[in-house]
Amino acid sequence: STKQERFIPEERITDAKGRVRWLQTVKRPLFTDDGQASQVLGSATDITERKRAEEKFRLAVEASPNAIVMVNGQGQIVLVNAQTEKLFGYTRDELIGQPLETLVPERLRAVHPAHRKGFFTAPRARPMGAGTELFALRKDGSEFLVEIGLNPIESADGVFVLTAIVDITERKRTESELQRNREELTHITR
Repeated sequence: STKQERFIPEERITDAKGRVRWLQTVKRPLFTDDGQASQVLGSATDITERKRAEEKFRLAVEASPNAIVMVNGQGQIVLVNAQTEKLFGYTRDELIGQPLETLVPERLRAVHPAHRKGFFTAPRARPMGAGTELFALRKDGSEFLVEIGLNPIESADGVFVLTAIVDITERKRTESELQRNREELTHITR
């Protein structure tokens, strides 16, 4: 790219039929021998389908009933949805660019980067911590039980991890209560 070239990443237009289209445009002025701009050459690539796919992805992430957190290979948060804000008590601006360990209880932070590195060595969709209790940390310092699903997403910028987080505190409480009731019933029937 020369310094005379002007790159416009995205340009929204309406075509002759009234449809919204998205273009990626490169424009370069042509100069006369005396340095005066005489005309502009340009090219445009229609990126409408890509923009539509990005919007569908954004809407799906936002509509998810689970907290969604996307992390890059360095463990920095690059995307969160509204449910993440609600569940953890942070705003998006407070989370984007922060290490994922921000959402991990202090007592578990030392081992978490090693787990993340292991996932990036062989990324595949899977639940995290199968057979163990996992905890997350809210902004107010309170901890809560979670189930976590990990899904790698490969892009031109590298591998990202899309993490779905579900608060299972109530489910665990209900399971414990049912277990106590069964034990009491067993005791009474003896």
